[in-house]
Amino acid sequence: MYCYLGILTYIVINFLLGSIQIDSKFYLYSSVIFAFATYYPKVEIRLMMLIPVQVRFIAIGTVFLILLPVLKHPISLVVWIPLLLIYFSNYILFVGIPALRGGARLAQSAKRRRAFKSKQIPDSEAFHRCAVCKRTDVSDPELEFRIGADGREYCEEHLPKP
Repeated sequence: MYCYLGILTYIVINFLLGSIQIDSKFYLYSSVIFAFATYYPKVEIRLMMLIPVQVRFIAIGTVFLILLPVLKHPISLVVWIPLLLIYFSNYILFVGIPALRGGARLAQSAKRRRAFKSKQIPDSEAFHRCAVCKRTDVSDPELEFRIGADGREYCEEHLPKP
């Protein structure tokens, strides 16, 4: 579906512009590279079977190749931006929007993780404390603690008998 949507958008663009866009297959292949680089950025591909290059760097180089005509003629920016948005509509729909949502989820989970860690008890502070002798799990790590019938915490020595 991803490639078919890309092909369909290129057919529509060529029909609307009235001429064949020579670079349209380059944009289709570029969108496939961008999709792969978005999902698997650290996969290595060997250029000429010698030089290992990560896919994300190939995608960055492809961005440079796409923006090169725009940088040569900045006036054509008004024409190229809508065309590029149409050319990469398959990437935007299938990969870009879900990737943005995933990034938002990562930010939310990082915020929850920070809030959870800020509420944690520091290692130097005791988690268990005997109600009678006031010994803690920090002062005596071998000691075991239990909850009594009254709801208070006791060490094994001072646990009330039922």
